[in-house]
Amino acid sequence: MNAIAENAFSPLINDEAESALLSSIMSNNRLIDTASELITADDFGMPVLGRIFASIVQLNVQGRAANPVTLKPIYENDPDLEPFGGMSFLTNLTGNVAFYNVRSLAEQIAELAKRRRLLVEIELARAELLEFSTEEDSAAIMSRLESAISAEDGKSDGVVESTAAQAFEAMMAGYERPKHGVTCHVIETLDMVAGPVRAGQMAILGGRPGMGKSAVALSYARGAAKAGHGVLFISLEMNEEELMQRMVADASFDGQQGIFYNVMRDGPMREPRWLRDKIWNIGGELKALPLTIVAAGSMKIGRLSSLIRRHQRRFEALGQTLDLVVIDYLQLLSPDRKTNSTYEAVSDVSRAIKGMAMRYRVGIMALAQLSRTVEQRTDKRPVLSDLRDSGQIEQDADTIIFAYRDAYYLAQSEPDQHDPKWIEWKQGMEVLEHRLDLIVAKRRNGTTGTAKAQFYGAFQAVRGQA
Repeated sequence: MNAIAENAFSPLINDEAESALLSSIMSNNRLIDTASELITADDFGMPVLGRIFASIVQLNVQGRAANPVTLKPIYENDPDLEPFGGMSFLTNLTGNVAFYNVRSLAEQIAELAKRRRLLVEIELARAELLEFSTEEDSAAIMSRLESAISAEDGKSDGVVESTAAQAFEAMMAGYERPKHGVTCHVIETLDMVAGPVRAGQMAILGGRPGMGKSAVALSYARGAAKAGHGVLFISLEMNEEELMQRMVADASFDGQQGIFYNVMRDGPMREPRWLRDKIWNIGGELKALPLTIVAAGSMKIGRLSSLIRRHQRRFEALGQTLDLVVIDYLQLLSPDRKTNSTYEAVSDVSRAIKGMAMRYRVGIMALAQLSRTVEQRTDKRPVLSDLRDSGQIEQDADTIIFAYRDAYYLAQSEPDQHDPKWIEWKQGMEVLEHRLDLIVAKRRNGTTGTAKAQFYGAFQAVRGQA
């Protein structure tokens, strides 16, 4: 919304209706459910009023009364409320209450929000159409705009209502549809233990830095694409050149030899002709895959949703389905709304990713950093409570996989070469050098376990033969 002048939205914001709705539901908490069925905090044109609405709904969910007294600890010193008169604004709302039709107010707020969202998409499309140098052609821009319009057709909340008879028929029809989901075949042991990433599911790949998460994700994405699955790889940490350097090194590795990643990184054009020819051959194989890479320094949830929707249309235009979206990594995404803490922000992002998986019927694999508390334990194998910043991730995820390498920590404890223990340490490193444990700590409707894999850091390759 920031991309559009503020006066463009002024006719589409009814702050009096938003205030009246807050007044009504604080005066009669039984009306909160009526309002929350029709709108969310993001539908408010005045962000601070949306935040108050979210707090009211949260208090109601907790079984507590929602009024200026219970809201005081939350908003007493809130600078965003100062332009409205501070806490006296909330007190005045309930002090001079009138009887309003809450459903009508909520419907108007929802309608205005829908129009604002459409206006944003239209203005973005207009700007891209005027910028002829954009990477998108007019058909792609039109497709994205059409998708945005269809998302506002009343079904964008992902709510599906069915009678028992309809639900039963849908269940029986579902048995007839293939349920293979996405597997990578490159890490067969992970396919066996974690199972496929199915449409509508969110898989989390977590680990501390140095555990090989990105290598696992790239090997998985390449393997899935090679198996015929449409894959969208979104990186918020590396640019497209670095991603492709890693992917070429990975694809070159046959289990014994390949092209070293540092060769790809430092410039293979200085290498012998035969090696450059090999790189071109691998490039030809990669270019033929149904794989798209998006690199971005930062991204908000709304932009992520737009990207998935747009690329889903692009894959469909080519006769291919988008089956898997990989995000590297979750904590670098930002929520669209202002939050009060990192915990709240990560929770919003987690819920949004799960919602996108269900709405767009794709599998999503999101990488996640783990808390530093791992380093403070003697046993550094990760557990669910190590998921950084939010327990919401654990709740939302259908599958949680942790990447763990003993060799990473053993390398940090290398004794002096003159120390009698150095030989023992060296032998241990030789045993553990390539070992990678992929710990499946959660699998909804399935069993957990550990997939034994191999990490070849010199080639940024992960393998796991069944």
